[in-house]
Amino acid sequence: MLNDGERWRLLQGDCLGVLKGLPAESAHALVCDPPAGIEFMSQAWDHHKGGRAQWVQWFASVMREALRVLKPGAHGLVWAMPRTQHWTMTGLEDAGFEVCDVIAHMTGQGWPKGSNMSVGIDRMLGAESPSQTVASASPTTREAKQWDGWHSQLKPAFEPWILVQKPFKGSIAKNLLKHGVGALNIDACRIPCEGGSPS
Repeated sequence: MLNDGERWRLLQGDCLGVLKGLPAESAHALVCDPPAGIEFMSQAWDHHKGGRAQWVQWFASVMREALRVLKPGAHGLVWAMPRTQHWTMTGLEDAGFEVCDVIAHMTGQGWPKGSNMSVGIDRMLGAESPSQTVASASPTTREAKQWDGWHSQLKPAFEPWILVQKPFKGSIAKNLLKHGVGALNIDACRIPCEGGSPS
């Protein structure tokens, strides 16, 4: 896929169109951050396509092309959103990938999504304070004070990355020697700790 002397190449375009132009079994790995099907910030690219079944069917069609391009035994890391990760996993399996594991990426940024219940109750009762915002508010009414600190959704603190692998025949050792993929370099991922062995 790469010309002599090239170590990498950046291709821009719609992923499905670009994938269809790549030769089979030419890529060593897959890392992607696909849409989650939740219409993030009302963006059309993140539309649910009509529901779970339609979204899974669409995603599987894209991932089939990714599977075709990958070498046998190649791994992939695919981002997902907690509440639609089952859609993502189903699409990956329908495309032909084996789901190996899920890596938990814990984040510290963000705030609770959805509605602040004390703000909603004050608003409903016509007693909203000018200082109230979605993120922080001082409840005004007795009813709102009862529900201070309550929200309709969790803070986004966890991002699942789904570890998948393209199926292959034979042993991992033979696949490594033939295609250069199929195993995980665990030692390169170890984190040294003071006064002890890497975990």
